[in-house]
Amino acid sequence: MVLIIALLSSPLFISAQADVGLQETGKLLGKELKVEQKFERTSTSGGLQSSTDVWLFGKERTLMKVQSEPQTSESGEIRIQNDLYVAGMRLWSGGGTIQNQGYSYEGLIAPTQLAWPLVTYPLGPILLQIDAGVNYQASLKARATPTITFPIQSVSLKTSLEAKAAGAGYLEGYAKFLVVRGGVGGSIDVIEGHTVASVEAEISPTEQNPVTEPKIEVSGKLTVLKGRIYGFVDTYRILVGKWKRVLNKNFFVYPGKCWAFGEEKCETP
Repeated sequence: MVLIIALLSSPLFISAQADVGLQETGKLLGKELKVEQKFERTSTSGGLQSSTDVWLFGKERTLMKVQSEPQTSESGEIRIQNDLYVAGMRLWSGGGTIQNQGYSYEGLIAPTQLAWPLVTYPLGPILLQIDAGVNYQASLKARATPTITFPIQSVSLKTSLEAKAAGAGYLEGYAKFLVVRGGVGGSIDVIEGHTVASVEAEISPTEQNPVTEPKIEVSGKLTVLKGRIYGFVDTYRILVGKWKRVLNKNFFVYPGKCWAFGEEKCETP
């Protein structure tokens, strides 16, 4: 994903012509299937949009879309915003900034929940249902800051990287009546972790020992297969069209397996 964003930020892609696309056609279940990859300019400032469209059963669907939009502030700061859409959902949002102090990049996958109804059974005015689903989120922060003295006596470079990721699966069974539902569920956090790393180095061309020993600091924590069984109550918010969890009580918690390094510590059960 980061590779896609980096490519779309490169001068090669920003200089691409509008509506340059690749097409492939075939048949699926006896019906025509066409896949098209398009590159289009989004503004006069050099922005670019790449999309993958599919025509099936006479309908067009956009499977994936990536947008890259450069922006220049009054102070001369240049920012390239990148957004990745999959099936109409913005999966990744981020941007890189070029300024006098160096280059920085921040991006994230917003906390997202996808649910699939497995069983639905009406019992009078009450609806019994079992759902399965996944929760996931991620973020990335990176920064590189070079320092150059004039006349050139030394060059230093500071870099930092912070990354977080989490993914979980869950199963819930509940009874729903009008705008209230309640039941029990279980979840497994397949992976949850974060890491922070920084590197500092200095080069002095005029000295006998031109390169100092790099200073490296790394810390982080990784937890896998953390689980829990819980009870819950949700209410339906009509104005926004979504369920909101108003009560969540853990009956059992399994701590999973944890590894920590650097300044991070695993929680003791």
